[in-house]
Amino acid sequence: MREKKFDFVIYPLDLIITVGLDYKTLCDRFENMEPEHNGEWGNKEDMDKEASFVNLVKDRDDDGRFAILWNFSSDDDITIKNTCHESFHVAMSVCQFCNMSLGFKVGEDEHAAYIAGFAGGCAYDFLYSNSTE
Repeated sequence: MREKKFDFVIYPLDLIITVGLDYKTLCDRFENMEPEHNGEWGNKEDMDKEASFVNLVKDRDDDGRFAILWNFSSDDDITIKNTCHESFHVAMSVCQFCNMSLGFKVGEDEHAAYIAGFAGGCAYDFLYSNSTE
């Protein structure tokens, strides 16, 4: 498994990007803070089907600090399609966590677009930093 943590700076969260996070580590380290999950994760078979996922979590290795966890199952799953898709989910999670409104009129989505761009840039940095080791 590989991991890199990014600081959102102006939002009270970290972005943790991983590749190959196994189910046991997921359950032992992270508490699922998505609404209606009650801290729990689905079953292992569901996770194994996902190329990538994004969840709001509490990181038990960081004193229960809130973070956005973004996992890719493998290096082959770090594609432009998956990165764009999950960057949107990252933005929505940050907006929801920070109680930021979001609309579809001009200018009402700009903050979310910046967050998605930041997340996509982090995924690029993660990919690049690991491809040169």
